[in-house]
Amino acid sequence: MIEIDFGDKGGGRRTFKTIGDVQEYVQEQLAAWTEDAVFDAMAKNNRPPPGGDLRAFIDRWSGLRNQIVSLQGQMGSNEGQIVTSFQQSVRTSQAVARSSLEGAAISEIAAQSGAMACYGAIRFISGQPDERLLDNMPKAQFIGALDMWARINRLDSQAAAKARDSARKLLAEVQERETAHRAELQRIEEGLRQQIAGFQAALEQAGSEFAQFKGQASSEIADDRVRWQGEWEDKLKLYTEQLKLRAAVSQWGERAEAHEQAFRSQRLWSIGIGTLGLVGAVLWGWGALAFAKWLFSGALGTGAHSVPTGVLRPTWSHELVFAASASVLYLTLFLWSMRILVRMMMSEHHLGIDARSRESMAHTYLALLEDGGAATEADRAIVLAALFRPVTDGLVKDDALPMISPATILSGKLAGA
Repeated sequence: MIEIDFGDKGGGRRTFKTIGDVQEYVQEQLAAWTEDAVFDAMAKNNRPPPGGDLRAFIDRWSGLRNQIVSLQGQMGSNEGQIVTSFQQSVRTSQAVARSSLEGAAISEIAAQSGAMACYGAIRFISGQPDERLLDNMPKAQFIGALDMWARINRLDSQAAAKARDSARKLLAEVQERETAHRAELQRIEEGLRQQIAGFQAALEQAGSEFAQFKGQASSEIADDRVRWQGEWEDKLKLYTEQLKLRAAVSQWGERAEAHEQAFRSQRLWSIGIGTLGLVGAVLWGWGALAFAKWLFSGALGTGAHSVPTGVLRPTWSHELVFAASASVLYLTLFLWSMRILVRMMMSEHHLGIDARSRESMAHTYLALLEDGGAATEADRAIVLAALFRPVTDGLVKDDALPMISPATILSGKLAGA
C-alpha cells in the first residue's frame, strides 16, 4: 500500500495500491480543473496575466503527473524511493483539489468576480504565513483575496459584503495617504534639486580652486624634484665613495692584522734561531779546535811526538788559525742569516704600522664625510693620495752575502776606488 499526504487543500491523506493509482488520482484532479469551463476559459483567454498565473495554478497537477513519470524513469521499480521523492514534490507544489473548500471557493469567485479576483484568491491561499500579500496588490485582487478569506472562515454574504465595504474604505484611505505621500515626496524632491544645484556650484568653484592649487603644486613639485635629484646624486656619490672607503678600511685592517701576526711569528723565529745559533757557535768553535788538533797531529815528521808539559804544541798556531777561520765563516753565515730574519721581521712590523695608519686615516675620512667635511674635490684628492700612496717598509734593500774571501774583499775595494 502507498500512502500520500496531499495536504488539506489537495485532498488530504490518501492510500493507494500502486503508483499507477497515484498517477490516476493526479490526472483526475487535473481533469476536474480543466472541466471547470469558467475557470478554464479565464486561464486561456486572459493574456497576459493573470491568465498565465491561472494556467500555472492548473499546471500544478500536471507538474505532479510529470514528476511521477520522471521518478519512474529514474528509479525503475523502487517504489519506496519514488514515494519519498514524490511526497516531497507534493509538499512544495501547493496543488489544490477542485473538490476541496479552497478549490470550490476559487471556482465560485472566478464565476462571480472575474479573473483578477480569482487570481487574488489564489495568491491568498498560496502565500506564506509571513508574506505581506496586500502590499502593492491591485484593488480587484484585494477584493478576491478578502472574499477567499471570508469563505474560508465561513462568513455569510452580508458579513462578506461589509468586509468588502470596509476593505474598499480602507483602500480609499490608503490611496488618499499615498496621494499625500506623493505630494510630500515631490516637495522633498524639489528641495533636493535645489541642494544639488548648490552642490554643483560649490563643486565647480572647488574644481577651479583645485586646478589653481594643482598648477602651483606642480611647479613646486618640479622644483623640489630637481633639488631632490641633485641631493640624491650627491648622496649616491657619497654612499658609493663610503662603500669604497669601507672596503679599503677592511682591506687595510686585514693587512695590518696579517703583518702583525707575521711580525710576532718571525720575532719568535728570530729569538729561537739566534739562541740556537749562539749555542751552535760555541759548539762549532770547540769542534773546530778538536778537528784541527786531530788534523795537525801528524804534521811534523821529526822529533818526538810528545810535548813537554807547560809548552805549546808546535802546531798550535796552525790549529788556532784553522779554528778561528772556521768560526769566522760560521759567524758570518749566522749573522747574515740573522740579519735577513731581523730585516724580514722589521719589514712586517713597519708594514703593520703603515696599514694601521692607513686604516685610521680612512676611518677619519669617513667620519669627515658623514659630518659634511672633506667634501670638496681638492680635499678628497689630498686624502685619497695620502691614503693610497705607495707602500714602503723603511729598510735598506741590501741582502748580498758579506765579503769573506780575499778575492771578494779586493774586488770590492777596487770597485769602491
